[in-house]
Amino acid sequence: MVSEAISLMVGAGIVATIVSDLVSKFVFGKSHWNLVGRWVAGIPHGKLINTEISESPSVSSEVALGWGFHYLTGIVYGAMYIGICLLIKTPPNFVSAVTFGVLTAVAPFFILMPGMGMGVLARKTPTPLKNCLSSLFVHTIFGVGLWLGSQFFTMPL
Repeated sequence: MVSEAISLMVGAGIVATIVSDLVSKFVFGKSHWNLVGRWVAGIPHGKLINTEISESPSVSSEVALGWGFHYLTGIVYGAMYIGICLLIKTPPNFVSAVTFGVLTAVAPFFILMPGMGMGVLARKTPTPLKNCLSSLFVHTIFGVGLWLGSQFFTMPL
């Protein structure tokens, strides 16, 4: 039962991240996971907020670090969602998965964007509303991916 739960958590998170990446690539084009990697690399050095991330010197393996952090986050979200389903003893369903995906947009709005110098809700960018709506869209698709991913694995209830 535990191994089934872990497989479901990890699998749903990975599938959801892949789905959101594919849709994001198709809709928005190039991603900037190198900048996320640069931001993550700065955190252990006390640089939680990097207001000049684009102008900061690149760091070794920043692309791999950014992608790794991105997929690790997706797996953690998958574990959280499936964990909640297990806790309340209900199988994953489309509405709850999409709702959870929408709620995950809180993280980029209040952690990632400010950490990368964009400000809370991207208010320091030229197009804050567009940036927030784009993030919300991708996180909604992540929720769809959570539901799709959860359909491939057994729910240990």
